Amino acid sequence: MSIVAAMNRIITCLNRINPEVVSNFAPGLTDSSIHLLTQNIPFYFPQEVQTLYKWRNGISKSLDAIVFPTGEYLPLNEAVEWYQNFIEAFEPDEAVLYQGKPLFPFYEMNGHYCAVILDDEPKESSPVITINDVYETEFEFPSLTEMMLAIAECYETGAYYLNEDGFIDSNDESVALIFRRYNSELVEETLSALTSLLAEPIELLSEESLDNLYNLLGIVRKFHEPRAVELLLAFWIAHPQPLADPIKDFIRADIVNTLGVLKDVRAIEVLIAALKDESKNVRDYAALGLEKLGDARAIEPLFEALEDDNDEVQRTACYALMRLKAVDANSVTQVAEHPNPRVRAMAAIMIEELKVPILFELLPKLQSDNDFEVRRSAYLAISYLQREGLIE
Repeated sequence: MSIVAAMNRIITCLNRINPEVVSNFAPGLTDSSIHLLTQNIPFYFPQEVQTLYKWRNGISKSLDAIVFPTGEYLPLNEAVEWYQNFIEAFEPDEAVLYQGKPLFPFYEMNGHYCAVILDDEPKESSPVITINDVYETEFEFPSLTEMMLAIAECYETGAYYLNEDGFIDSNDESVALIFRRYNSELVEETLSALTSLLAEPIELLSEESLDNLYNLLGIVRKFHEPRAVELLLAFWIAHPQPLADPIKDFIRADIVNTLGVLKDVRAIEVLIAALKDESKNVRDYAALGLEKLGDARAIEPLFEALEDDNDEVQRTACYALMRLKAVDANSVTQVAEHPNPRVRAMAAIMIEELKVPILFELLPKLQSDNDFEVRRSAYLAISYLQREGLIE
C-alpha cells in the first residue's frame, strides 16, 4: 500500500474523531515548489517523502494532536529550517546524523523529531529515525510508509482514541503490538542479540556490550516483546545477588523494569522477591512492575515495602497499592497507626490521593505526630485538600 493510501486512512479516522485537525492540513506542494525549497540541500530525498509533501504540506497551525497522539507534521519550509539547525548549529563533528548520514525531520513532538535519512543517491524509501531532546537518535520504523500504515491501524483499531478531555490518547499495549508487527525484523534482531549477550557472564561484558544491552532492553520495552520474558527470568535467576560494579548491577534493575513493563504473570514471584533486593533501584522498579502486573499476590509484599528505608521505594509502593485499589479506610487507618513513622507518613499521601471524607479526621492526629516527616506529610496533604475545597 502507498503512503498516500495510508495517510488517507488516517484522515478518514481523524475526520471521525477530530475533524479540526483535518481542516488544518495545508494543500500539497508541486514538484517545482519542493525543488525550490530544498535546492540548497546537497542530498537526495527518499521518494516517499516527496510523495508525502505532494499529498499535504504539513499542518497549517499547531494543534494538540495530529497523526501521533501529540505532535505536528511540519510544513516543508519549517522542516528545511530544522534540517539546517541540525547540521549548522553544531560543530562539524557534532551534527545530528544517523550512521554518518544527515537527517531530515518531518514531524515534531514536544522537542522530539521523526526524520528520514538523506542520501548521496536516489532511493524510494528510508528508515524513520527519532531524534530526542538531547539529539540522540534511534531507529523507529523501516520506512515512512510502514510508519503511516502502523499509525493508520492504531486509529482504526482504537489503539489511538479521543479521550474524555477531547485529546487523542493511546493504549500503550495495543500500540506496541501494532508497532511490533511493522518492525518484525528489528524485533527478531533484538531477540537474537539479547540472547547472545545474556548468555555471556555479565562480569566480562565490555562497556560497549553493556550499552548495547541497555539499548536492547529499551527496544523490548518499547514493543512489549513477550518472548523476552524467559530470557530475562533466566538472567535474574543466575544473578540473584547485587554485582560489585554499580554500572553492571544496574542491568539487574533494568531487567526488573523490563519484566514489569511486559506484564507477564510468570514474573510475579521474581518481582515480589526483588522488593527485598539490596539495590534500591531494583526494589523501586519491582514495586512499579507489580503495580503494572495488577496481581493480588503483590498486595501484602507492597504493604511491607512501605517500611522500606528509601523514600522513593516507599512512595512507589504506596502509589502501587492505591493503583491496585488495595487501599481502603481500614488499611489507611492501620497505616496511620503503624509503629514505624516512615509508614505513618504514607498515610497522609493515601488520604490526599483517595479524597475520602471519612479519612480526613486522621489528619489532625498525623499533624501532631512526634515525627517531623509524618507532620510534614500531613501538612502537605491538608494544604492540598484545602486548595481543592475539600476541607476548611
